Amino acid sequence: MPLLTGPLPVASVVEALRHRAVHETDDLCHAFIRDGEAVTDRLSYGDLDREAATLAHALAQRVPAGGRVVLVLQPGFDYIVALMACFYARVAAVPTFPPRARRLTEALAGIVQDCGASLLVTDARTADIVAEHAAAHATLAVLPVLVMSKPGHAAMAWSGPLPDASDLAVLQYTSGSTGRPKGVMVTHGNLVANLEQQCRRFGVGAQSRLVTWLPPYHDMGLVAGILQSPYSHCTTTVLSPLHVMQRPMRWLRAIHSIQATVSGGPPFGYDLCLEAARDEDVATLDLSEWECAFIGAEPISNDLLRRFKLRFGPCGFRASAFTPCYGMAETTLMITGRQVHSGDMQSASPLVAAVGRPTCGHTVDGHQVRVVDPHTQIECDDGEEGEVWAAGISIAVGYWGDAEKTAMIFNAHMADGRGPYLRTGDLGVMEDGELTVTGRIKDLIIVAGRNLHPEDIEAATRDAQDERLRRGAVAAFGVEVDGRERVVLAVELRRRPTPSDDLASLRAVLGGLVTRAFSVGVHDVMFLGPGELPRTSSGKIRRHLCARDYLARLPEPAELLA
Repeated sequence: MPLLTGPLPVASVVEALRHRAVHETDDLCHAFIRDGEAVTDRLSYGDLDREAATLAHALAQRVPAGGRVVLVLQPGFDYIVALMACFYARVAAVPTFPPRARRLTEALAGIVQDCGASLLVTDARTADIVAEHAAAHATLAVLPVLVMSKPGHAAMAWSGPLPDASDLAVLQYTSGSTGRPKGVMVTHGNLVANLEQQCRRFGVGAQSRLVTWLPPYHDMGLVAGILQSPYSHCTTTVLSPLHVMQRPMRWLRAIHSIQATVSGGPPFGYDLCLEAARDEDVATLDLSEWECAFIGAEPISNDLLRRFKLRFGPCGFRASAFTPCYGMAETTLMITGRQVHSGDMQSASPLVAAVGRPTCGHTVDGHQVRVVDPHTQIECDDGEEGEVWAAGISIAVGYWGDAEKTAMIFNAHMADGRGPYLRTGDLGVMEDGELTVTGRIKDLIIVAGRNLHPEDIEAATRDAQDERLRRGAVAAFGVEVDGRERVVLAVELRRRPTPSDDLASLRAVLGGLVTRAFSVGVHDVMFLGPGELPRTSSGKIRRHLCARDYLARLPEPAELLA
């Protein structure tokens, strides 16, 4: 079967899967690296169809069409089967995470309560964890739980109606990097439209080999990871995010072992590989087939791209493989992206905008992206920073159960009446039709009338040569002191700091780097232990929580660093 092309060629991903289950029954859809090192499980299109259809029957007996089913499973075979089963049964999947800590239990309970879930689906590996945490929380304790059985049970074909493009497919809870997570309503039509644009921009087709380590409960891992195979007929190899966090080079070794053509993730994933790579690792890697190294989910620095290319260039990695893109859960996933041309891999680097960051490419087909002054609602000129507004067929329906916020965020109009647009809350610059994302409005630090992006301040601290620092684990944020905004850093160390540690020299080094780069002083530095820097489920730094934690710890105003 040729690659499905054209606007909305099918109404849903399951329509594409059903076709492939008939015509490419034994073709490999997904492979799994369960131990972090080697492929241990394989899933064909026929396997996925049979397992999903069988589970869909069980779901349909428990949840009415249009209901919400929360998925709490480990990444892998069961997660994909459960997701597709929800699609078959025409219930909305709510991808979430196993509740390993009290904080995650509270977050899961909040999601269950917010969406009015009828059922929680888990697997045998996670069931005990779910039961333990559910027993201690009233909201979770009363929610029915379905534990998936192992493959091999009596298969049941699905004969029910398939979902329409307008049906709710996924209730994607946002990562909450600047506030409380919200349930984004993503339709089957949204998913198909975005998957098609990925095929066109990333060059994904039946011959493509993907590797994903991204969490399936996050939009990038869900849409650019596990759903791409049933749609485009490519093969996707899946690693556990936990395994990659433990040993980041497992990601690049997987790309090497299957000669992947497409893989990617947020900037911090590339940074982790840079920190972990040893000379002997680089000597044995072959990354020459990697044509599309997509990178997004947070602002991208030129320095990161440069360092990654220098480190892994000897492995055959080409700078032209970098594919900066931009999107969010509210746009299903990608809304702008650089065009990838298979075989044309010789350009030196991605286009760099005048603002000093890589551009995220042109707007994908069927969409509009504008940069708008957030106060006047007037479109900005080329090169002028403003809020990114978006419209098009990938824009989600709105926020679950929040009509007021949906109207405010998804129904914005410019001063001249053009609209409706989605207000992304991101800052950006448009130059020659290409978007460059510069930061988040809520994270912006304003010192003496100057707009400072925390990502830029954080990047300036990377020149600090101190073995106590954890690379990529610095957050910059603003706090008000004596009526004025001041810069504060939250810094994660390799081991928990103690009162006896002499950190004065490290404070001075970090403060000096920021002052030299931006001519502003650092008011204070808050040192944290391993894993204490607040992050979202997708790894983004939650700067607003850093600021809250800092103020809560502060007994009295700190002295301005010299």
